[in-house]
Amino acid sequence: MSDLAGKTAWVTGSAKGIGRALALSLARSGCRVAVHYRRSRDQAERVAALVEKAGADALLLQGDLTRIEDVRRNVATLKKKWKRVDVLINNAGDYQRRPLERVTPEVFHRFCRGCLEPAVNTSLLVLPMMRRKRWGRIINLGYIFADRLVGNPNVAAYHTGKTALLAFTYSLARSAAQWGITVNMVSPGMNENTVDRPAHPEDVVPAGRLSKHEDLENAVMFLLRNESELITGTHMKVSGGLWV
Repeated sequence: MSDLAGKTAWVTGSAKGIGRALALSLARSGCRVAVHYRRSRDQAERVAALVEKAGADALLLQGDLTRIEDVRRNVATLKKKWKRVDVLINNAGDYQRRPLERVTPEVFHRFCRGCLEPAVNTSLLVLPMMRRKRWGRIINLGYIFADRLVGNPNVAAYHTGKTALLAFTYSLARSAAQWGITVNMVSPGMNENTVDRPAHPEDVVPAGRLSKHEDLENAVMFLLRNESELITGTHMKVSGGLWV
């Protein structure tokens, strides 16, 4: 039996990409899965159908997770349906690549908030359920530069938001450990679906290839195991040695 059999997982931003891959991986491990989307309803419905095809229960959740009222509504739906959240995967977030001199304050704040606030809002609202069970796993999807204070003028809002998210991850990990809850960040390097991926990854990535969704899945699933109960407050980079 999987460590996760019978547990409930909420994967934010799981209509596509790595969120979709993680939702399906959790379903195959025996989890009930809440599939969340903001706008991509058709894609989210397809993911929910695949979760059920894998033999797991699925729940569809919609909302803008920067809006606390949407998060409270989602959490209320989860409580009514399953009465618990054991695993929270904070994948939802905004990304923008634009030179800083072309970014308005309004746009900067919107994208920065989009990287930080969904994870903060969901984590703080599901923690009471995890504390009652004295078990929980929270994984925040991050950015491999989040722990480096370097200039990134083309992705300044994204870098700022993800760095703040890493600081939140560390603080939440220390706070929640006493209840058997672990909190970690997993960051992809240059992924196979990266918009500006290089023509020759072997010239850029020390490991010689781009990362795949499966690489991120393996890291996340490892951190969800019972044997990983002392691994908390870490920043795991799945980058093949890129920018180490």
